[in-house]
Amino acid sequence: MVAGCRREEAVKTYIAPKEPGAPAVVADDQPIHWTTPPGWKAIEPGQMNFAAYQVGENPPLKMTVSQVASMGSGAATVLANVNRWRGQLGLPPVSETEVPKLVKPVALEGHEALLIDMEGPSHQRMLASLIPDEERVWVYKLMGPADAVAQQKDFFEGVVKSTKFKGHEVAAGGNNNASPAPAANSAGGNIPGLTAYTLPEGWQVDAQPRQFRVATIVVPSGNTSAEIVVTQLNMTSLADLKLNINRWRGQVHLPPTDDISGEKTEPVTFPQGPGVLRDFAGPESEGNGRLRQVVAMTQFPGAQSIWFFRFVGPYDVVTKNKAVFETFLKSVKFAQ
Repeated sequence: MVAGCRREEAVKTYIAPKEPGAPAVVADDQPIHWTTPPGWKAIEPGQMNFAAYQVGENPPLKMTVSQVASMGSGAATVLANVNRWRGQLGLPPVSETEVPKLVKPVALEGHEALLIDMEGPSHQRMLASLIPDEERVWVYKLMGPADAVAQQKDFFEGVVKSTKFKGHEVAAGGNNNASPAPAANSAGGNIPGLTAYTLPEGWQVDAQPRQFRVATIVVPSGNTSAEIVVTQLNMTSLADLKLNINRWRGQVHLPPTDDISGEKTEPVTFPQGPGVLRDFAGPESEGNGRLRQVVAMTQFPGAQSIWFFRFVGPYDVVTKNKAVFETFLKSVKFAQ
């Protein structure tokens, strides 16, 4: 990503929570906050970090929150950081095609975090997370003896998953307060790489750009909403289909599977060629918090890249709009 982290001028004062387990408090002009687990002690972050914690006592570990400038390419940003961290652990660098095997996407409110867990030959282990936010990326990092880090893994992931950004808080009832910009109804222009598409009534392209995706389409439904994540990747992104399927399953809280032959698919036809749908419904036991994700991907013969449309959100919203989503897909045309 970048050789050295740098603090943005906009970042000013971090104020530690008074009680462990309370939301981390930041000044009103700060864009981010999270919740700390019991036993984590806020410490002086130092010049290069936004925040820091002492984690555990024996041995004491340090968890830091910092930010770096985006390199403009989500894949390049992740690859550079992963290889820098692998070097710190005494591991060899990896290629871009190997990165998806090392990261675990986690959906946040209005953002997506990437979780990374690596252990080196000297039994040093690192937990890290990258959270893109416009032109900067937030970096959470915890490193130390493998056994000690293992004890903090659930707490670390809890901090990441509790992260909220100013402007993306969800009010009671689940209504996202972010204001999406008007979207083109038949011509491309709002979504790079698409020459035409027709959005159903009420659907809008989110005005806020986000790393690792071409666009986000907001699908409102009453007091809540779902989203369609639009991405374009090279053909190597499907080198390990099981890895992708298990990532999509994990995003709706399903366990991974070793046998993907039982995963059902449905055909879908884009104006310029065939595609396929995969449908993942979260556990019924989650009740009102149950999620559903329908993933559409192009399968154009001879294509150099693949387009993905991930329709993800509350189970009832996605179920209600699945047929409408398929109709939208049939209107999408891609630049040659």
